[in-house]
Amino acid sequence: AEVGVVMYLTDLQDVSEDTDDNVKYVCDHKVIGRVRLTKVLNPRDWEDASDYLRAEVEPLEDTDDPSEDTSKEEAEVIQQV
Repeated sequence: AEVGVVMYLTDLQDVSEDTDDNVKYVCDHKVIGRVRLTKVLNPRDWEDASDYLRAEVEPLEDTDDPSEDTSKEEAEVIQQV
């Protein structure tokens, strides 16, 4: 992927006691922006999943033309989700 989302964690609950002490969390978050990925800093970790991937990113600002009607395309995407 070349574009990612920036998520803001709004709530985090440890529910390990409810799962026989298996480490488990329930969280709430909201998407607060988008970024363009410019470089993955630790690509070797992709293979063995030993760590979160770290990346250099640039903010990606939406530049939609307000006069352009994209409601049909948006409805199609929402229907697919």
